[in-house]
Amino acid sequence: MAVAKKPATPNTATAAAPDVVAVQVRALTERFRRAGREFTREPVTIPRDELSDAELKQLLDEPLLAVEIVAGEV
Repeated sequence: MAVAKKPATPNTATAAAPDVVAVQVRALTERFRRAGREFTREPVTIPRDELSDAELKQLLDEPLLAVEIVAGEV
């Protein structure tokens, strides 16, 4: 599985690509809530099928979160 860094400007076409299997998310502050989840500075891996398109977009667009796309084959 390859991990790609989040681009400076989120590309929703990348987020919708079929090879996205998960996202790894961590807060840039002590605690932060977005898309119905709480994040800390510890990275959390969320499988793509647990996120709606809207939730994924919220995570990718949030400047207080560090989000990495985990790409691979399903």
